[in-house]
Amino acid sequence: MARVFAIGATGGVGSRLLHQLTEHGDPVLALHREPRQAAALTKQGATPVLGDLTELDTATLAGHLRGCDGSSSPPEPPAKGWRRPTRWTTAL
Repeated sequence: MARVFAIGATGGVGSRLLHQLTEHGDPVLALHREPRQAAALTKQGATPVLGDLTELDTATLAGHLRGCDGSSSPPEPPAKGWRRPTRWTTAL
């Protein structure tokens, strides 16, 4: 089993990946933006992590990744106008 931090676990691709991981028995931390999504993620076997990737500081992101064997980010393009925060590339 691999512990996975799933970014975009409530999106089209991410939700299918979440399903496959939890069906396989892998523990999943599922990042989600809306509080109302937490119950559905829990029902699917994931541990909900409320937050927005674009607003997480480096320490918080590193804390979520600590203890994980990997992370996933679906291949969907980010929101229009989104730019990777410089602090990620310099601190991670």
